[in-house]
Amino acid sequence: MKFFGKKSLSSLLYWLCRAFVIGQALLFIFILISIVFENYTINSSNEFGIEIPLTDSFIMGNYTEITFSFLVISMSISLLYYGVFFYLLQAIFKAFSLEKVIFTKKTIDYIKKFAWLNILLPPLGIIAAYFIKSGIDFETIMQGGLLVLLGIFALFVVAVFNEGILLQEENELTI
Repeated sequence: MKFFGKKSLSSLLYWLCRAFVIGQALLFIFILISIVFENYTINSSNEFGIEIPLTDSFIMGNYTEITFSFLVISMSISLLYYGVFFYLLQAIFKAFSLEKVIFTKKTIDYIKKFAWLNILLPPLGIIAAYFIKSGIDFETIMQGGLLVLLGIFALFVVAVFNEGILLQEENELTI
């Protein structure tokens, strides 16, 4: 299987990431509409739930006036983060699937944005989780740490792509 170009793995991953971006946007809009129109339930154990249509599943959380607003804000930020995450991945895979030359400044720009998104935002999310939850659980730290490592790895990829551009330019000068 080809990794780059049309009808390749990068083309398939482009479409999968695009579907995730659209799904994230629709879920974000649905949650906001549900909250604005108070289309949620609160059960006897003080949990709220927003039913997701056609799935028989709920978005659940503890309900108090204070934590509900924090929960809405944190869900929104999380959905926006992953929306941008998959949007940047989509852009990277699109560059890999459309261009004959993958070592371009445009591709490097997308990878840099992806890297800095994953280096800067997860620590902020961990700090926010500490204040919202009055503590941090191990899972939150692990997820944030893995995203930071993914960002650092992406910076290594940027360095490799910069070297690729230099080699590509030297090759063009030689010919």
